[in-house]
Amino acid sequence: MKIKFFAVAVLALVFLVNGCAGVRHATLKADGQPTITHDDTNISLLLPPVGPLQLAESYRIRKQADAYEKMMTGVQEGKIVAATNGNFLIGVVNNDSAQSVYLYHPEIPGLKLSADPKGGSQIFKVRDIPYEIVLYDKADKIIKKIRPRDQLNYKENIAHKKLIGNVLVDLRIKINRVN
Repeated sequence: MKIKFFAVAVLALVFLVNGCAGVRHATLKADGQPTITHDDTNISLLLPPVGPLQLAESYRIRKQADAYEKMMTGVQEGKIVAATNGNFLIGVVNNDSAQSVYLYHPEIPGLKLSADPKGGSQIFKVRDIPYEIVLYDKADKIIKKIRPRDQLNYKENIAHKKLIGNVLVDLRIKINRVN
């Protein structure tokens, strides 16, 4: 009796593992071309398949990494880097001596950017100048709200590039002290 039960249990386990195990394949296509291909193996009944949000997040991370890599390659070669293709670069410089400054990317929900103290900076690319940029301290308290579009002659101000390191930015935000 024990041998029959054991044999049936082993057979059921082998059937479940072979029936549920497999390779999942997902592809994100942009302009008809496969952009991201995701393959993984699965031996679980509870693990869901790869969804479109996971692929879109992967695509966003990949594009951001490509942009930073291209920008840093130019910086390392001593070139001055500037935004192209109708995009804008925004730089945040934190001159506070002790506290970091955080902000959320205006176009990518949930992407938290930080600028370290003592002259640390954060440079990010946007498609359009945002209506509002909110800076936070480490306790998620609002330090400063910047509304670049409400400033007088903001288009003229953006036309004059500012230098942060070897990167020309369209809008520079300086924080001298975090209260």
